[in-house]
Amino acid sequence: MHKTKIDWAEYSWNPVTGCYGPYGTEQAPRRCSYCYAFKLAKRLKGRFGYPEDDPFRPVLHVDRLDEPKRKRKPARIFVCSMGELLGPWIPQAWIEAVIDAMFVAPQHTYVLLTKQPRSISRLHRALVSNLKFWLGVSVESVDVIRLGRFMTFCIEANKLRPDFGPNIRLVASFEPLLGPVPIALPPILDWVIIGAQTNPKRLPKRKWVQALIEAARAAGIPIFLKDNLEWPEEIKEFPR
Repeated sequence: MHKTKIDWAEYSWNPVTGCYGPYGTEQAPRRCSYCYAFKLAKRLKGRFGYPEDDPFRPVLHVDRLDEPKRKRKPARIFVCSMGELLGPWIPQAWIEAVIDAMFVAPQHTYVLLTKQPRSISRLHRALVSNLKFWLGVSVESVDVIRLGRFMTFCIEANKLRPDFGPNIRLVASFEPLLGPVPIALPPILDWVIIGAQTNPKRLPKRKWVQALIEAARAAGIPIFLKDNLEWPEEIKEFPR
C-alpha cells in the first residue's frame, strides 16, 4: 500500500492488478489507450509481481492482502487503482480474498471504481456489510457505449440498494472527461468526481465540466474537482 497523489485518496492498494479492457478478453485484450495503469505496468514488467510476458495480465498479489491492517489510523484507500477487480476474467475467490482483507481492517474507507457495472453483485458481502465502502463507475463521456455503462451501474445499484449497509456510497467518476455528458444525474449517486486526462495532458472543454457541475448541483450530489482540471474554483466535497 502506497501513499498516492490522487486528490481524493490517501493510499492506493493493489492486491489485484491488471485488466483486459472493458470489452476485452484474455484472448483479445482491448485496453484503453489512455490508461495510466497500463503504461505504468509496462515500465514495471518483470518486477514487483508484474508478469514479464504481459505486465497488465491480471494477477492476485497474495503478499499485499494484509497491507490495510498494518495501517491502524483510518484512511481513505483507493482499491485496485492498477487493475479491474470486477473483470469477468477475475476469479470470485480473488474478490472474496480482497473483501476478507477489508473486513480485517474496517477502520478504513475503501473506494473502488469499475468499468464493469454488471458485475457489482460480485461484491455482495461488502455491499451488505458495515464496511465503509464507496463503489463507483468510471465514465469518460456519454456516447452510446459509455451511456450504457453508466445507466447499467445506476440500474444495478438501485436494485441492490435496499440491502446496502449503512456506509455504502455510490460514485460516478468522470475521469478522464473526454466528451460531454448531457444527461441528468440520478439522485441515487452520493458523489461525482471530475478530472482531466494526464500523460498526455488533455483538458476537457469548460462547458463539459460546467454542465456536470450544474447537473450534480441540481441533484444535490457532492462534487470533487481534481486539480488536474485547472478549474478556477476549488470544489472538493465528499459524500455525506
